[in-house]
Amino acid sequence: MKRVNVTMQDVAKLANVSQTTVSLILNHNNRSKFSQETINRVYNAAKQLNYKVKKSAASHSKPSTIMVLTSNGSNPYYTSMISGIEETCYNNGYNVIYCCTYRKQENERMYLEMAIKDNYPCILLTSPQDRSAFEQAASHLPIVTICDKTAAIQTDMVELNNHLMGQLAAKHLYDLGHRNIAILTTSLDRSVNRLERVKSLTSFFKQHLHNDCLVLCVDNIAPTGYVTDSLNDYHAGYLLARNSKLYNNGITAIVGISDMLAYGVMDCLSERGISIPEDVSVIGFDNLFYSRLNGISLTTVEQHNELLAKSAVEILMQKLKAFTSITDYHRNSHRFKVECQPQLYVRKSTAPPPKECRLITST
Repeated sequence: MKRVNVTMQDVAKLANVSQTTVSLILNHNNRSKFSQETINRVYNAAKQLNYKVKKSAASHSKPSTIMVLTSNGSNPYYTSMISGIEETCYNNGYNVIYCCTYRKQENERMYLEMAIKDNYPCILLTSPQDRSAFEQAASHLPIVTICDKTAAIQTDMVELNNHLMGQLAAKHLYDLGHRNIAILTTSLDRSVNRLERVKSLTSFFKQHLHNDCLVLCVDNIAPTGYVTDSLNDYHAGYLLARNSKLYNNGITAIVGISDMLAYGVMDCLSERGISIPEDVSVIGFDNLFYSRLNGISLTTVEQHNELLAKSAVEILMQKLKAFTSITDYHRNSHRFKVECQPQLYVRKSTAPPPKECRLITST
């Protein structure tokens, strides 16, 4: 019996859709344009007719993969963000490829150029480092950024309000009665987010404290540039808690610029016999999952990473549905900006200050 060759037109007829619709769906090309019911109908028709997508046809279609650039995917801060991105992308028929820049401009530039060369439909970028490379990529394809609202970038943006985060942390310690406070941070030269937190903290303390707060900063401590952020932050916190400047200055509260850094501080102080919060209070930023564990119970400020990440993808989906070309995209002057208010979570690591400072160098 002679075998009948099933064509894409046959699938379209059975699914009661156009041949173009069948091609776009089966080749995973911008499936977000279609309802889930239409997608299911096309796939069921193809399965019923035993239709196989020809590789040559798929190879010429635009990939349905969104490129996501993060500073470091192993940091729990980015892991929670990636989770929200993945879920929303998959629900809209898109795959995701993650590229870690390690906050290096040359890495970011390389990946942006790759996105243009390989015809990616769009990019989701956290905390852009290379302005010229960013602008070049934005002229070729839609980009949504997740970064601090102070960044002067003309693009669709999910805004992080690190100024308000700093104010929430500072006010919490001040309301508890702390007047001698230290801020511990990693290098600020490559992170706008952390720089804005420190500016906000120091601004509040300068206005409300008799003495300026103590700011201790450690440069990148990694022997190479590719140690994960999470380990780098933890180790930085541990080293900063050993700094002699932290002691004999009446410090009763410590602000860690991230939760991971605060964990390092807490471990180092614990090894020195210093109790938290009886001897000194510690607060962080990010509200990582580990901060909720009873053994850590870190007071922290959260900016709702997963919700912001999902919002960024939703913006991308709206852009991909609305515009068929980058020219149409740039002709539309409207830009989306989404902001979620940060929230303070008070746990067991903060309390009113002790009557006498306990951060002293043993004699």
